[in-house]
Amino acid sequence: MRKMRLRMWIPESMMLILIMLVCITSAFETEVPQNENPLDLKASKLESLNLTECYCGENSLHCFIWNDQKRCSCKYGFAHFNETCRECDCGEKTEKCIYDDDGNKKCKCKFGFGESRGNCVECDCGMSDSCHYDEKNTKICKCLLGYAEKNRKCLQTCKVDSDCEDGRICTEGDRDKSVCDCPPNYGGKSCKTNLICEKMDPPCKSKGAECVDEDSLVYCKCPPGKTIGLLSGMCEDLCNDDKCLHGKCEVAKVGDVAVSSKCVCDKGYFGMRCEMKEQSREEMLKFIILASINFVMFFLLSAMFCFMCRNRRHMV
Repeated sequence: MRKMRLRMWIPESMMLILIMLVCITSAFETEVPQNENPLDLKASKLESLNLTECYCGENSLHCFIWNDQKRCSCKYGFAHFNETCRECDCGEKTEKCIYDDDGNKKCKCKFGFGESRGNCVECDCGMSDSCHYDEKNTKICKCLLGYAEKNRKCLQTCKVDSDCEDGRICTEGDRDKSVCDCPPNYGGKSCKTNLICEKMDPPCKSKGAECVDEDSLVYCKCPPGKTIGLLSGMCEDLCNDDKCLHGKCEVAKVGDVAVSSKCVCDKGYFGMRCEMKEQSREEMLKFIILASINFVMFFLLSAMFCFMCRNRRHMV
């Protein structure tokens, strides 16, 4: 009798175990864990959540219902807003682009860039915690401890020039703080770059010259032995074949450096380029005789014309 009861209990127990397994399996298939991100759900689980019509447009990857609200997982360059995927682009330097509840685009930019009027643009404050632009497109810097802002850059604070390095001097910054900055018209890592020459260098090089800074005077300087041509505006040799038309070009030197030139004209010529010819005595005499003859002829013709006009009046 005991054996018989044991045999009957075993099938009943197995049935109970099978029923429990079926219930547990069904529960896992229909319930979603609360701590699981809905964007990371597998397609099979997403399909089980689509209890009503769910469509986010052609630019969506997935559409699902979460807490009775439609959620859209969008393609790159699009973001969820108003139950659809709307274009959301902040430029190449974007990490993430989203819309807030009011439909305003928000850009999360890569390091060294900040949002400016809906785009990620260069935003570098130097030694700072953050860099961004406000509604007026003004760069805002939040400097690290020991640094202060000047001209939208975070620079080391100081009290005297000896606190600064790399050729910098202690100058007045923003908000009544002194910072280490380059002297006026200089910049670069060691403050050795002349900012004026940096702008003038391309036009100077186009002339064959280089920009120099001598005694606070910045100008284009030609290489030794050359000077700016009056006609061409380019660096030309002090002496060349076209310098003197009827003569020889000579270079004036200071030490071993050629600084200027002049034309030594051939006999009978003068001028800066020996372009004018001197007239000889015979040529001058010929000129005077011809001029005198022309004057006498003009006088005689005028007298004859006046005489003829006077006779006509008497005849009338």
